[in-house]
This record gives sequence, C-alpha cells and structure tokens, in this order.
Amino acid sequence: MFEDNQNQQWHTAEGIHNDYIRENLKDVPMWVILPPHPPGGFKWRLRTVPYQVRHVWRMSFFMPSLKKVEKTVLHLWKRGLLIRDHAKPKYYKLKS
Repeated sequence: MFEDNQNQQWHTAEGIHNDYIRENLKDVPMWVILPPHPPGGFKWRLRTVPYQVRHVWRMSFFMPSLKKVEKTVLHLWKRGLLIRDHAKPKYYKLKS
C-alpha cells in the first residue's frame, strides 16, 4: 500500500484497512450496490447471491482485521521501514 503511492502521502492504519476493503469491492457491479429499482424481488436477490458469497469469502479469509493492520504498521515502524509523523503519530509513510 505504501509503495503504490508515488507522491508519498501519509497513511493511517484505518486508511490502509479501507484500501483493502476497496480492493475487495472494486469488481462488484454497480447494479448490485445501487439497484436500479427497489430491491426485494426474488430474481434480483438471486442474481446478487454470487457477489454476496464472494464478498463473505473474501472478507473472511483474505481481509486482515484492523488490529492486524495496526500491528503490522507498528512492526514496520519499529523495524525502521516507516516514518511516523511527529505532529500526528497515527500517520506513517514509507522511508525514502
């Protein structure tokens, strides 16, 4: 997450966790998230089942928890790979 950013912005653990969620949801079609008509019909619910199953699968097995992301960021900072902002200690960026 830190290397993808070319201009070296500051990140928080919550921001990194949100980036993971965005990566897991980026391939879901818009009609699943915002249906064109009021949801509730059996046909619409049946069409969304594969996306719901995939989402639960990804969130259960591939998505790290927020505590794990915080622990990893802190571990990288202790190893000297990240720099912590002095004014805002929750913000980190990759050491140049």
